[in-house]
This record gives sequence, C-alpha cells and structure tokens, in this order.
Amino acid sequence: RLSEDGARLAALLTEQELPPTGGCALFQTVCDAEAAQLPDHLARAGILTRLFMPLGLRFGLPGEASGWARLEQALRHYREQNA
Repeated sequence: RLSEDGARLAALLTEQELPPTGGCALFQTVCDAEAAQLPDHLARAGILTRLFMPLGLRFGLPGEASGWARLEQALRHYREQNA
C-alpha cells in the first residue's frame, strides 16, 4: 500500500504543477521556485510540510482519506490564488 500511496502523492503533486524531483513511498520532494511560499498556505489548511532551503519542499503521505482531500483542496486553492 505504501508504494501505491507514494505514487498517488506524486501524481497529485504533478497534477497541481508541482512535479516531484525525488522521494520514496513515504514522501515526495518538490523543488520549485514557489516552495518557500507554500508551507504557510498549507499550514493554514492543517498540512505540515518540511522546507529545505533554498527551493525544496517535502510532502509526507496523508494518513487518511480526509487528509488526501484536504491536501488536494489546499493545493488547488493555492493554484487558483496564484494563477
């Protein structure tokens, strides 16, 4: 199941124009110029990430269905605000 969830997270990030540059079954890392702006936005939605300066952001697997939905909604909201 972990491999499937890792692939699901990578696909979700890619759909939101944040393709992972690395990771494993437990997390995905995105290197993007917007990486430093995302943690605050996601934290307001209850999603914790780890920022690696200057441009890396690590996303862990959501624990349950509601976490997946919250992550997807927060990423879409960020994209809409910054389009």
